[in-house]
Amino acid sequence: MGLCREGVRVKRYTVYITPETFSEIKTLPGNIRQRVRQEIIKLAENPRPSRSKMLNVPDFENELWRLRLDSWRSCMRSQKWIWW
Repeated sequence: MGLCREGVRVKRYTVYITPETFSEIKTLPGNIRQRVRQEIIKLAENPRPSRSKMLNVPDFENELWRLRLDSWRSCMRSQKWIWW
């Protein structure tokens, strides 16, 4: 659990990044890589930010969410975000 500015405890989630995704993040331009890093940190506090969108995918049993960062996109499936 973490503390927000007012001293109220908020639940923190664990964000897992696959080795493939980590390798891809390392190849991004420096400014984008830092922004992706910041978004990943924010996901630990709020795994479904208001700017994310739930995608409607027929015949897909899990929820699928998308988060955009400029022209970069990330999708989350079953609590797992994947950047591309």
